[in-house]
Amino acid sequence: AVIEGELGIGKSRLAVELARHLGAQGWKVHWGRCHPHTASAPYAPWVQILSSLFDAGLGHPIAVRTQHVLTAVGRLTPDLLEKAPLLNTLLSVEVPLTDLVLSLDQEAGRRHLLDLVAALLAAAANESNHALFLEDFHWADASSLHLAKYMAERAGRSRLLVCLTRRLEGPELELAPDSTVTIRLGELPRDAAERLVCGAAGLSQLPAQVVNAIVSRARGNPLFLEEMGLSLRDSGAAARLSQAHPSQAAQEAGSLEIPDRVHAIVMSRIDALDIGAKDALRTAAV
Repeated sequence: AVIEGELGIGKSRLAVELARHLGAQGWKVHWGRCHPHTASAPYAPWVQILSSLFDAGLGHPIAVRTQHVLTAVGRLTPDLLEKAPLLNTLLSVEVPLTDLVLSLDQEAGRRHLLDLVAALLAAAANESNHALFLEDFHWADASSLHLAKYMAERAGRSRLLVCLTRRLEGPELELAPDSTVTIRLGELPRDAAERLVCGAAGLSQLPAQVVNAIVSRARGNPLFLEEMGLSLRDSGAAARLSQAHPSQAAQEAGSLEIPDRVHAIVMSRIDALDIGAKDALRTAAV
């Protein structure tokens, strides 16, 4: 499945809600995320997926991670155990090299790695339903794009869901159409936009002039609408508007500052925090 749309249009929110739903149904859910700084790192989001699947994250010592990978490959695809060393570079483990792996050139090694990863994921899905979420795939490296295409071609009838989220400006995915569902998110209609901003502000309704100004500026962007509603709530403007006499509502609405971009709204909310909270955000952002 591919969920695509512009920035702030709700791709991640839809993916999170789907993941929650599947998790409640007993699916095993794994996440991988792309970032601008990993756009040239081979298989970056898939490394996160496989590390989660094998419990081979970098929080474990390398010997433990290596054993987890060997155990998983031996259980899921025992006939492919001699290819397990191909995962060394990918997962930063130290599976002893085999004669087969030593005999492969770079291109052959890449093909065998794709086969191994696809076989492992298919075998895991045969044990129980698995959902793999790869976020912000517009920043995916070339190897990750190739693996996604490879998986789509071999999806068949396995109980494996691979869900990608991406912006429209990303590279073409060229996934197999018979195994791929694409959901393109558009702008929220006015009535939904009004409900969202009022709900975020904690009010059943806002003055018409306020709603008109916010909705026209947001252009159906759910993130902008939600952040604007939260800003009204946190600043106390929502409470003032709800308590204002109708004759004063217009004056109160006219004094509101509605930024042009989501970034400006978020920064204004950060500016209103105390020093300790700001320091925590600065540290977390690094």
